[in-house]
Amino acid sequence: MLKRITALILCLCILFCFSSCGKEKNPDETTETTSAQNHVLTVASYPQFYPYEFYEDGVITGIDIDIAQFIADKLGMELEIVDVPFNEIIIGVKNGKYDMGMSAISVNDERSEQVDFSVPYAQGSLALVVKENSGINDASSLENVKIAYQQGTTAKSYAEKLCGKENAVAFKNSDDAVKALSKGEVSAAAVDSAVANLSVNAQSGLKIITQKEQTEKFAICFSKENVELKNSVNDVLEQLAQDGTIQEIIDKYTK
Repeated sequence: MLKRITALILCLCILFCFSSCGKEKNPDETTETTSAQNHVLTVASYPQFYPYEFYEDGVITGIDIDIAQFIADKLGMELEIVDVPFNEIIIGVKNGKYDMGMSAISVNDERSEQVDFSVPYAQGSLALVVKENSGINDASSLENVKIAYQQGTTAKSYAEKLCGKENAVAFKNSDDAVKALSKGEVSAAAVDSAVANLSVNAQSGLKIITQKEQTEKFAICFSKENVELKNSVNDVLEQLAQDGTIQEIIDKYTK
């Protein structure tokens, strides 16, 4: 009798296992939250580039930050801005450490090999700042003199073309490059035109000289594997451009 009971229990267990394994999973059931509403959008930015990103009363703000907030809101996501050195943004996004990078990043071939870019949302140009009493009136006078630039930016190649690689001096940010000029450590600073205008307006004794204007397109960078997010952000950027929101944000910080 005991053997029969044991065999019956064993058969029931086997039947239960088969029925459990064969049960089809309801597609509506999930153990993970897939809704983007509970996802945090991490954005790498270097807040040392007024008016695009800078600290104000301990909070990171600026053109890029306002646009990023609109993007996060449109996607139903919580925005998190991460303070990252500019020359580490691309590699961090490429490796998936951040969802996207947004720091007035110019699109070029070298960067496009590592990451994907959104549609451009703004543009800028490089300018040269010198001392008013320097006697330098155009870029042709900069050969073999020292030119400062912000490391990791396209200003590097611009400076090197003008003064040679050995005379192009890298600094952590554009403000430091302009400070080096003021102290007489370099003869010129190659910076974005917005930074150049701010520097000249804020400090006497400086002036802007121009060569052929180099227009640069600013865009958001993504990991090449993160195509879905890039496409979603592109849709939002196009909406913000069409309804005038982006221009309103730019005007807010530049006028």
